[in-house]
Amino acid sequence: MPNYMPHNEIELASGSAYIEYASSEQSSTETPISMFDVMRTGDMPNGVTQKKAVARKLLEVDDWLPFAAEAYNISPAMKDMIVIPTTIFLTDIPNSNLAAFPFEEMSAWNSNAGDISYRTWAKKPTHIEHANSDPSKAAGVILDSSMRSVPNFIGNLSRVVLLAAWDRNRYPDLAKTLLAGRSGFSMGAFVSDYSCGVCNASLRAGGCRHVHPKLGPRMLEENGKLVYRIARGVVGFELSSVKNPANKSSWGLPIEPDWTPTKKI
Repeated sequence: MPNYMPHNEIELASGSAYIEYASSEQSSTETPISMFDVMRTGDMPNGVTQKKAVARKLLEVDDWLPFAAEAYNISPAMKDMIVIPTTIFLTDIPNSNLAAFPFEEMSAWNSNAGDISYRTWAKKPTHIEHANSDPSKAAGVILDSSMRSVPNFIGNLSRVVLLAAWDRNRYPDLAKTLLAGRSGFSMGAFVSDYSCGVCNASLRAGGCRHVHPKLGPRMLEENGKLVYRIARGVVGFELSSVKNPANKSSWGLPIEPDWTPTKKI
């Protein structure tokens, strides 16, 4: 296994990939759902429509959740989960670490992962503050990943949304924080390379005067163009609950009646 390193400590990696962390802050429009209450009463929090349909769709994970639960050391029962949909980034727009995840990359097939890039977060663990070296210490699991078009914008601007389940019994204090809407979220992804957003130079091939392998972006703009990195070969591997998310520009996603899994489970 190659040695991966945090995005904010960029340098040439000895292995096949970098690691990318990009954060999004939970907003008041996200609706944490206690599945214990849903299954006990058949009801959803205020503002969530299509109550029974949403609960039924969330329960479609039952055929694989017990296997994931054994590996992640979490509960195999949905009644023990708090479910929160989280927008992790908007495609093509650089995050606060000056890294962008373009639509064509997110919608491309990744042969190593055997799936479309935006779906590679599905079934991966959730953690606290990126303490992700041991999957058996997970705080939950990502039920599904979805990419949705953002209306009224020119181009293919989309948001990648993770539907994550958090084990309320394993980390009770975290559960209280999540239900109170006081947690931010930060995703983790392996990235095989970056290219410069100005001149398209490969970071792995040595970078350019805009983006250096060890220093990252060295200026904010050149000739009116923002200097940032474009992620290539993206494979998601985790989502963390964090106190201080780096990216505060993303917005949350309420549970909606049109949520459907990206693939039949």
